[in-house]
Amino acid sequence: MNDTLIDAYTKLLSRDRGVEEIGNDGRHRIWFPSVFFVTQLLNPNATFEDMKRSAKKFHAQWQKLGWIVAPCNVSYNTNENGGNHWACAVVDFTQQRIRYYDSIYNEHTLHWGWKIMRALYDYVVAMTQNLSNNAVSIDWGNPDNFMSCVAPTLDESDEEGDDDQERMPQQSDGEYLGNDCGAFVCQTMKCLTRPSPERRRIDFTQDDIPFLRRGMCLELEGGKVMDEL
Repeated sequence: MNDTLIDAYTKLLSRDRGVEEIGNDGRHRIWFPSVFFVTQLLNPNATFEDMKRSAKKFHAQWQKLGWIVAPCNVSYNTNENGGNHWACAVVDFTQQRIRYYDSIYNEHTLHWGWKIMRALYDYVVAMTQNLSNNAVSIDWGNPDNFMSCVAPTLDESDEEGDDDQERMPQQSDGEYLGNDCGAFVCQTMKCLTRPSPERRRIDFTQDDIPFLRRGMCLELEGGKVMDEL
């Protein structure tokens, strides 16, 4: 999936789920930024005013924002320019945490993950102070305590680990490794923002991707997210 299709699916999720109830503390909006948001956020030439405009429709309701669910264009090799790979980052205001989800879990994607999470946190802090005229500030403490790259799904033969721990399914090794990252990102965003809190978990695997790809085509064609898929 290219950035055009990922952006189209992100916008579809935004239309269907942008006003979902997330928390009972008054924070209930989900913001799905465009696929270019994180790339711009990491651009050293981007100004705060540039990034502020990205969230223009949320300025008046920033204090009601529950989650930011952002597709991220990253690198899974030593090429620092990124490209050709997609992951997902979620800023959760209700739990005061940031999570990074990547279907290729290695040292290079982890490098990007921490870089993205730090940039998102700095952005949230700056936006909160700016939009409240410095009346409200955010301090979630030590980043090591509220930021994490979600670990891969355990192999069925691996008996270690906590079964209740959140896990991220991985793309299968092989000649075409990396081709399914867009589909993984779209499905991750969909799973984590399901209307029912009890179903907000990542429950697909690489084997499901061909079927889910066809489902996404139907969703984009029909202009509606199908929760039964």
